[in-house]
Amino acid sequence: MEQPSPSAERQSLADLLGALHRRGVSAIAGVDDTGWPCLTVADSKLVTRRVNVNLSLWWFTWGNGHDERVSSHRVEDAADRIARVVEEGWPEQAAVDSGGHLSQDLDEHTS
Repeated sequence: MEQPSPSAERQSLADLLGALHRRGVSAIAGVDDTGWPCLTVADSKLVTRRVNVNLSLWWFTWGNGHDERVSSHRVEDAADRIARVVEEGWPEQAAVDSGGHLSQDLDEHTS
């Protein structure tokens, strides 16, 4: 699977960051342990999670579960969904971070 450039991912995350800030969600841009762009987003309990973007699959992700991703095609809709999750607090299963970029996880399962 060919990965998009980090600059394209940074732009998608910058768009999401702006949309989250407009909703009053605390988030900062950065990079994960592997050097890929991500957002660090705090929930209502001040627990933080990384939000990554996978442009190959058009997802923003914050965990490995099916309910821990949202389409990145519509940034405003994604921001609405993430803002709802953040208001309730990050789900427990998201507390275990995959420790890498989703593309790496997918590559491991499809190889």
